[in-house]
Amino acid sequence: MMTNKLISYKRILCPVDYADHSLAAVQHAISISARFGGSITLLNIFKLGDAAALTEVSNETIEYERKQLETFAEEVSAPGLTMEFHVRMGHIGQEIIDTAEEVNADLIVMGSHGYSGLQRMMLGSTAEYILEHSKIPALIIRV
Repeated sequence: MMTNKLISYKRILCPVDYADHSLAAVQHAISISARFGGSITLLNIFKLGDAAALTEVSNETIEYERKQLETFAEEVSAPGLTMEFHVRMGHIGQEIIDTAEEVNADLIVMGSHGYSGLQRMMLGSTAEYILEHSKIPALIIRV
């Protein structure tokens, strides 16, 4: 027997790469957060190939990326909104899933380029990876 239980999204994870689809995802996350009185965790991830060598990624680099994330948040934030910031390095899809679990996210809100066909085969699809592997509900904003 099904019950009519209202689902509440109090902790939203929103991965960003500063592109238009990220901005759209953050705007949706803010709307959802406002509705449920929750918080948003913004996440930026270095792809493994982004760094010349993993050992060369310094604390200064991570701190620089964190400040960029905070600046981005200031530009899109709404009054009274609680935001946290995480910078990670690794496989993008897996880092999103791992971070969502670590922060006890109720929902992942992320943008997608909306690639299809050959582009998707060559570039892969982080959104598809999340939908296939995450135990946490995901809202994909396609731009």
